[in-house]
Amino acid sequence: MPSLEFNVVYTPGSVKYLSLFVWSLLENSDACFRLVSNGCLPIENQHLLAMCRREARLEFHAIPAKASLPHGQALNYLHALTRTEHFCFLDSDIFATGDFLGRAVPSLADHVAVFSGSPLWIEPAGDVLPAGFPNVNGEFNRTDKGLCLGCTYFAIYDHGALADVMHSTGVGFEEARWAEIPEAERREIRALSLERASYDTGKVVNLLLASRGHRMVNLDIPDLWHVGGTSFQVLYDRQPPTLRKRLSLLADALGLKKLMVWRARPFRSGAPPSETDRYLTERQRHRDPVREYALTVLDALFRAKPVPPPPATDSALIDQRVAEARDHIVDLFFRHGPESARARGAGTR
Repeated sequence: MPSLEFNVVYTPGSVKYLSLFVWSLLENSDACFRLVSNGCLPIENQHLLAMCRREARLEFHAIPAKASLPHGQALNYLHALTRTEHFCFLDSDIFATGDFLGRAVPSLADHVAVFSGSPLWIEPAGDVLPAGFPNVNGEFNRTDKGLCLGCTYFAIYDHGALADVMHSTGVGFEEARWAEIPEAERREIRALSLERASYDTGKVVNLLLASRGHRMVNLDIPDLWHVGGTSFQVLYDRQPPTLRKRLSLLADALGLKKLMVWRARPFRSGAPPSETDRYLTERQRHRDPVREYALTVLDALFRAKPVPPPPATDSALIDQRVAEARDHIVDLFFRHGPESARARGAGTR
């Protein structure tokens, strides 16, 4: 099998820290990586270009748009560029600690898509879409009956099978509400008993692959570490201190979690109380502290400051993962941080 090429998409403000993770991907695989600027600042583009000049397996590409595209649209654009046997991508806040392709590649022999990379803040079975939930959100990579829903964290697709579905239906990776899906494709999804109010990035095209008999699989790859949502946290932190953000910070400080329903991005009207509680728990007690801490660790390393201890969530398993991830990030920085600094310096000249 020829070497795979993964698209790694960066959004504004994320390059300085998250580009460090690319060195771990290079040292633990023979894959190539296209570093994609999705509306990044000129200085960030220069930094990515400098990295690519230092390493033959890196390639730079800037999406030609005036502003950052939604993730699904960015993936549609990158898919249209693909001329290889496989279409591959992974989130920019994923790093590797070992041969992460050693398990993924063999699965391509009998699957048209291989997925992995559940975030650190997802607990066991937290990636299962419960029966009756109205929204197929990003963290759900399988149904309660075991049907693979896939994810857009780490993905390797058979390009031909994916292109056939996308071209014949006009459906791509974009998010969609039920009413936005063409009627013919709605019938296919109904046949899978998965009519829902809304679908996150990539879910609809994956369901259409499944409905046409294509096999897909989610893998647990221990050597693949995904912080989860770091780019969104960067964008949130870069926002001006609007009234909404001030209220958000105040509610966090006062512990008024029931006032924070609107902060849970996948929450939509019609969701049952159990779903609301789930999102409040995952996002406020798990997701938010984990991704905020990851950025704090990276910032401390790049500023030569002491790395703070990890936060305590209500999950011993998540706390353990976060502590291990911190140690890996620290090790990665002291082995490759100077390379990132040199690339950043070259990008400013």
